[in-house]
Amino acid sequence: AAILQQTAEYIYQLEQEKTQLLSQNCQLKRLVNQHEGGDVPIKKRKAESQ
Repeated sequence: AAILQQTAEYIYQLEQEKTQLLSQNCQLKRLVNQHEGGDVPIKKRKAESQ
């Protein structure tokens, strides 16, 4: 049962990290588009607290 709990917690941590990385990726893509002359406004996303 303990292994199952640890596995569930690890999966949750991975999901949180994935969400954070996807958010960061979107922000970086916006910065690249803006730098390349695109006029996509940068919206600051709400930071995920862990």
